[in-house]
Amino acid sequence: MNHTQNLLNTLKLINKDMQASAQGMSIVFGQVMGCDPLQIKVGEKLILDEELLILTHAVREQKINIEHTHSYTDSTKDNAYNKTTTTASSVLSNTNFTEYVLVPALQIGEEVILIRMEGGQQFIVLDRVVKEEC
Repeated sequence: MNHTQNLLNTLKLINKDMQASAQGMSIVFGQVMGCDPLQIKVGEKLILDEELLILTHAVREQKINIEHTHSYTDSTKDNAYNKTTTTASSVLSNTNFTEYVLVPALQIGEEVILIRMEGGQQFIVLDRVVKEEC
């Protein structure tokens, strides 16, 4: 190969790389393949590692601690049944709080909607795909 042909091939490769990186954003679907570390499969072969993923609040695990207390008074003469009760969590010992999961963490096998960012180097995990049963 001569010098001109080498230069032409190099320019073709540069052009191809520039076109690939200039792609706009697009919406793609994926499936969770692993949780720790998070891995999502897009298409037949592409598996995205955690470093390439940006998670929204819709797919991040969210928990809340709530103290539940209620009182009631019995209308008997001696008020023998007046009580105040508190629900305590066995998981959170020495507290009066119960931990509730508002949004569960992504699970293996779940389908997700992703936005591929310009250049295809990062993906925003937008939400879960929910399939309603008929």
